[in-house]
Amino acid sequence: MNSGMTPCRNSLGKWLNNDDSYRGEAPGDTPENTGIRTFGDRLGAGKGIKLYIDFHSYGQYILTPYGYSCSATAPNQSKQNTLARNTGAAIAAVHGTRFTTGQTCATLYATAGGSNDYFTDVTTAELAWAIELRDTGTYGFTLPANQIIPTGEETWAGQKYLWANF
Repeated sequence: MNSGMTPCRNSLGKWLNNDDSYRGEAPGDTPENTGIRTFGDRLGAGKGIKLYIDFHSYGQYILTPYGYSCSATAPNQSKQNTLARNTGAAIAAVHGTRFTTGQTCATLYATAGGSNDYFTDVTTAELAWAIELRDTGTYGFTLPANQIIPTGEETWAGQKYLWANF
């Protein structure tokens, strides 16, 4: 029995129920994801979406589409790769924290139901990333309090770079 659902894996895009991250009983079956999906669909159908980022922990990754396939590429993959690398460099410039960048499947592992895949394919967001914040596994999901502010500082620097250069 699973004790909780992993929201970043509960999107409608390429959803499969065969992963060790519990995604729920059906694609998009949680109120949180229903709200995000409805809002994203409305924006995508209207003015469009420039940038969607799913922030969570942990691992120090900047992940671009796709997670469901290691061979699929986003239409603007080259641009995404460059922006991700440079965003990672801006993050590292603050406290020396290094982020690995690349396509989700090829860089981390295959995923199903990922929100960045959904926002790329369905809402046609120009950029749709998953950013895994600190750390690389020493503390996992329970980051010590003394790392919260440095995480915010470096994340903010990365976002400022991204917004200025996107």
